[in-house]
Amino acid sequence: MSEALPTARDALWPDHIAHSAADLDAAAARLEQLGFTLAPRSKQLAPNAEGVLAETGMANHCIMLPGRGYLEISGALFDGSAQVAAFREQLARHVGLHLLALGSPDPVYQAERLNGAGFSPASNMNYQRMVPTEAGEELARFTLAISPRDKMPEARLIMVRHETPDLLWQDRWLTHANGAEALEDVVFVVPDPADSAARIGAFTGVAPVAAGAGRVLELAAGRIVLLPAVAAAPVLTDLPPLPAIAGYVLRVRDAAATAATLARRVGGTGLVRGEGWVSVAGGPALGGTIVFAETGAGLPWPRLR
Repeated sequence: MSEALPTARDALWPDHIAHSAADLDAAAARLEQLGFTLAPRSKQLAPNAEGVLAETGMANHCIMLPGRGYLEISGALFDGSAQVAAFREQLARHVGLHLLALGSPDPVYQAERLNGAGFSPASNMNYQRMVPTEAGEELARFTLAISPRDKMPEARLIMVRHETPDLLWQDRWLTHANGAEALEDVVFVVPDPADSAARIGAFTGVAPVAAGAGRVLELAAGRIVLLPAVAAAPVLTDLPPLPAIAGYVLRVRDAAATAATLARRVGGTGLVRGEGWVSVAGGPALGGTIVFAETGAGLPWPRLR
């Protein structure tokens, strides 16, 4: 990861966004078709009743971005855990984007703040998963701030600090044929942007700003954008049941080159182009819409800084 991250204790940014996939192999194949380099599959671990790390039944692939952030696709390998049960509930609603993890230098502080902001009982938890390295598998560690799932109807929002970032941002995974460099905007499509923005603003501690028919939360790096369906439809072509995360923006240096790469790989079907940006639907395996945009792109919300 080449970009320096904010260090203020209240700073937040889009760290990663997760696609919930019914078929993890099909989702991985779709991302590869779109020009992403995937890290190998990783099984998620959590302490069992005896305090021993054990598989939860969940696994993922990650797409690590060289500038900032990453993408994740999650799938279930077997049933029987609370994690898989919650995942099945998400899939029953739709395949696609159900989780936004906000990067935080101080998840302990954030959990304390959330308890006073209407998201009680918020708490910290430690999370681990095995990550392949060129020398063998190693344990990646994370500190999370979490709150009850029913507090946020739009999506699952958590906060995360990476304790072992070098295990994730390995050089061999950072180059993508489509030119993706950083996770910039996460776009929610909701029936009432003001209502959703007030709730997400309380969660993040960031005041939303009106932007046309929508609202924008300017984070320490990157943004959260909330739009009504009519405003999102020209760019986000595959809307899930609302409210939901409907897509996200990845920064690229040359949107025309990205569009040409995507056209070669998917035959041009499903691509939408605008001033300095191109979008493509994730399709049945991924859900959501991925937008590739240059700095200053003329999207139907404030331009990338």
